[in-house]
Amino acid sequence: MLADGSVLDQSTSTFTVKGSYVPPAAIGQINLAPSSASTLKNTDGTISIYFPTGAAAIPVDISLNNYDASQLPVAPTGFTFTGSSFQVNGLTGLLAKDATVNREIYCTDLIRLMARQQASNFCVGSGE
Repeated sequence: MLADGSVLDQSTSTFTVKGSYVPPAAIGQINLAPSSASTLKNTDGTISIYFPTGAAAIPVDISLNNYDASQLPVAPTGFTFTGSSFQVNGLTGLLAKDATVNREIYCTDLIRLMARQQASNFCVGSGE
């Protein structure tokens, strides 16, 4: 459904709930306040997101979570995902100022690509 209430598609189906949903544990968590800069990062520091002062319009708790790679779209022809993906949860809207994402690349990621002769195709992207 779009913000204006327009329904894009609908369907009816039957399903069985076999257990309660337990969201994955956050790998990083902060309270992002408009009055100060903050950095959201995972436990080993390989992923960090810097939010400058004023990035959030209101205080909000945000978390960094692993993202199931099976939920990613198909990689473009000639490219291979390296197997590491994450998402930020808790943002209530657009940021007032740009955040900066830093992702430390593992040597194993590059070795895997080199073994497939795909190191020249290495790039970092973002999903929407």
